[in-house]
Amino acid sequence: PESAGQKWPLLRIDDVLGAAWLPHDGKATPKEVAGALAKGARSRGGKVLENVRVLDVLRRDGRAVGVRARFNDSTAADASRLDSTTGAKREMRNQAQSLVTPAATFEIRTEYVVLAGGMWTRELGLGCGVTIPLYPVEHHYIVTEPIDGAFDELPVGRDPDLCIYFRGESNAVMLGAFQALSKPWMVERVPDDFSFRLLDPDWEKFAEPLKNGKWRIPALETCKFAKFVNGPESFTPDNNFIMGEAPEVRNLFVAAGFNSVGIASAGGAGKYLAEWMLEGQPTMDLWSVDIRRFGPWANNRAFLRERVTEVLGLHYQMAWPNREFETGRGLRKTPLHDRLSARGACFGVKNGWERPNWFARQNDHAPHPAFGRPLPSSDEGRGQGEGSRLEISSHAEKPVTEYSFGRQNWFANHAAEHRAAREKVAIFDQTGFSKFTFKGRDAINVLQRLCGNDVDVAIGQAVYTGLFNERGGFESDLTLVRLARDEFYIVSGTAQAVRDFDWITRNIRRDEHADLVDVTGSFGVLGVMGPNSRALLSRVTDADLSNGAFPFGTARQINIGSATARAARITYVGELGWELHAPMEQLALVYDTVMEAGKDLGAVDAGHYAINSLRLEKGYRAWGAELSPDDTPLEAGLAFAIDWTKRFIGCEALLKQQETGVKRRLAIFILKDPEPMLWGGELIYRDGKPVGYTTSGAYGHTLGGAIAMGYVNNPAGVNADFIKSGRFEINVNGTHYPATPFLHAPYDPARKRIQA
Repeated sequence: PESAGQKWPLLRIDDVLGAAWLPHDGKATPKEVAGALAKGARSRGGKVLENVRVLDVLRRDGRAVGVRARFNDSTAADASRLDSTTGAKREMRNQAQSLVTPAATFEIRTEYVVLAGGMWTRELGLGCGVTIPLYPVEHHYIVTEPIDGAFDELPVGRDPDLCIYFRGESNAVMLGAFQALSKPWMVERVPDDFSFRLLDPDWEKFAEPLKNGKWRIPALETCKFAKFVNGPESFTPDNNFIMGEAPEVRNLFVAAGFNSVGIASAGGAGKYLAEWMLEGQPTMDLWSVDIRRFGPWANNRAFLRERVTEVLGLHYQMAWPNREFETGRGLRKTPLHDRLSARGACFGVKNGWERPNWFARQNDHAPHPAFGRPLPSSDEGRGQGEGSRLEISSHAEKPVTEYSFGRQNWFANHAAEHRAAREKVAIFDQTGFSKFTFKGRDAINVLQRLCGNDVDVAIGQAVYTGLFNERGGFESDLTLVRLARDEFYIVSGTAQAVRDFDWITRNIRRDEHADLVDVTGSFGVLGVMGPNSRALLSRVTDADLSNGAFPFGTARQINIGSATARAARITYVGELGWELHAPMEQLALVYDTVMEAGKDLGAVDAGHYAINSLRLEKGYRAWGAELSPDDTPLEAGLAFAIDWTKRFIGCEALLKQQETGVKRRLAIFILKDPEPMLWGGELIYRDGKPVGYTTSGAYGHTLGGAIAMGYVNNPAGVNADFIKSGRFEINVNGTHYPATPFLHAPYDPARKRIQA
């Protein structure tokens, strides 16, 4: 802490426990950066037109081909000189073509259009049917009168606990804030003429940051303030900026929502946006900022206005494991939502869908109904892996997750749900899955070109496959069921609906007849998983569920009581079970029928935390964690799902990697100490040297310890011997815990349970 006081002599440090010094950080003003970029662009033949208002994006055949614009009134008179040398439209390769007349609208024809209009980008998107969820938030800072000891070279300081930041501004101090509860700009539409204007000072809203600032910098107690800046910035629903090609309009790109990281991110964002244009797809994994992570549900103004009150403050909030947004909830609910809520569900949100994460149980410390016995304490052996007494969270009130980097308050509840799936039968609401139908005479040809696996299978057969880019990386992984010769039912992850729709449709050639329809909202999904699943479903259906009649990896329509569902014998938890895909209007009926029939078989509700731990024990990968556009099936250990006899997008890169070998490999790790938790993002060590990070983690209640997946890297190559011969540890909160590595599923590696 003393060194922080030396770097910033005006700071109070008597309450500071630690500080981080980032010597390579710096600062630059927007004016300086914009001027330098404009100068560089002009020197390379680029044109910068100022004081221009874009009125519309020009489109033809679903593609952006330019913009229609006009000069603001004050500069309309200067428009004529733009074409004074030719008097007509110029044409430059890879550059805009323009025809301008004074005080009139004009068009710029171009190969690509990038919407980078800050707060105005959402409105520009609405004009051409593109979803760009942004909303402006008031962002405040003040500048003091001159203060003794302040100078311009003072480093930028941040105090996340107090939600403030500060820096030297000439011989004064600038103090700003990222408050936990921010104030949206209550405006229906951002005014066109607001470019260089500010909002009125709001000293009341800034009272707490100012109080915190005076605590950290005591000199602020007696100084005067020269300036209060209240400037709106646009924020996205998840606090990450938005970039990429709009899925609704080809060749229309977006770069917006940068809020307070614009200058820091601009260089990289510009580079990768340009590469995206040139290559036709991202050249690295950009999913966290990809425009396709949002669907139309996210562009509602009322939702955005509520959500951004929470988002701005996330810059300085603790990034807890499993942290959920508290605002803007309830947008997409399944028909089971109220039933599950009444049964103690604690919901999270994914792609707008409310999904049960875990279930509270009534009667604290009581035996779970699925087992009829007390949960084990630490002295009952490492095989249980609890370490201390498990206390079941009650839902006398609405269940709430209490965040921690250790065991959170749902740990015991999660253990009960996990074991229900392993020992009895668990019921999962998986309605949020992205679902599509794909049909047409060329559907099979398109899929064979996109999918790494052979999907030309018998009707009723289910196939797991990856969709790859030209680098061999995963654009998606999904399961499809062949419904007819020219029709398929496709299921992928909850977050991937817009992305998968975009990837598949953009790869349908003009001369191919195939139609993809998003049916996510038409079908609900109920997972019935566990060794008692066959016995349960046999009570409510007249279908033969035996192995001979209904083998693993098949699907068919069956009756569930008086409802009908497409039953798929597949699993994401590694147990005997079926996914029941029912019409949305019948999902509640299917659920009620199944739960009533399963009472004496130990049927319990289970949430997505249980799905995560169960799938990790079984070694099932998740897109967005273990799988990404930068990860190949050879690196991820999924080469078994590749048909090497056919050609598909990415096969050349994969064949080359198959010859040269991989330099990174996904492995599964189980901590030998049963106490710690793993969440993902922990550093992996091999023989004392860092070799990678975990991609996701959970507690494996069947295996008796925390479990995670992660990529092991080695420039000289990674094979099975490299994994097996190493001494692995995982860093948890600064402590290195020994871990056992696996290349294959540590639970049921022979797949006997899912094929029972």
